[in-house]
Amino acid sequence: MTGSLERQLARLRAKRQAGRVGEARRVRRRRRQVELALAAAVAGTLVAASVTLVIRSSSTREATPPAIAAPRPTACSYPRHGTATRALPGLPTSAVLPTGAVAATLATDQGTLTLSLDATAAPCSVSSFAFLAGHGFFDGTRCTRLATDLHLLECGSDDTPGYTIGSEALTGATYPRGTIALVNRGPGTSGSAFFLVAQDSPLPPTFTPLGTITQGLPVLDAVVAAGSDLPSDGTARQPLTLTSVRVARQALAHTLGGTP
Repeated sequence: MTGSLERQLARLRAKRQAGRVGEARRVRRRRRQVELALAAAVAGTLVAASVTLVIRSSSTREATPPAIAAPRPTACSYPRHGTATRALPGLPTSAVLPTGAVAATLATDQGTLTLSLDATAAPCSVSSFAFLAGHGFFDGTRCTRLATDLHLLECGSDDTPGYTIGSEALTGATYPRGTIALVNRGPGTSGSAFFLVAQDSPLPPTFTPLGTITQGLPVLDAVVAAGSDLPSDGTARQPLTLTSVRVARQALAHTLGGTP
């Protein structure tokens, strides 16, 4: 009997032990399920928060008002500065050019470039360019400075018209391939010098864009391909000579009168 009892007790202890092990396993499973459920809930909350944040961020960006360009001037001003290096009958007219595109051509010793000047965005600058072109100010001048790091060729830098032009069309200005823009040495110091952009340029928006080159870019490309005497900013090995610069007749009629 004793042996039989001991065997029964052993079996009972084994059964109880197995029950405890099973219960422990069930507890661990339930605990794991609870942990997984909590983790899923936390993850869902984070995702929802992230989506909300993205939506709010997007809404904030959309709510930010766009930059507002400066209004068109009611009159142009050309403060006198220095002495004109070529004969001119005074200053351009103060009347503002009508809106629209003004056609122009740069005839050079290596081919012709056709331009579309933006009188809507830069009426006073385009008016000055038309005034100078109409009086032959650019004829016979050279485009010699080549800034290869900025992808531009500068023209007319050796001459001055005896006046300056205020900056225009700078809000959001960029200088992609084919841009023509005015040179300056600081705000409000533009004159007759301008530059032609051969490739998209990293320039900051501080130079008045006059318009774009619509035909003749291979002429500019050839000058850039020939390089300069310095690695990044020097004298073009194959400079352009401007044989004549002409603008559309309506722009000439507007501005050629000048101011004494």
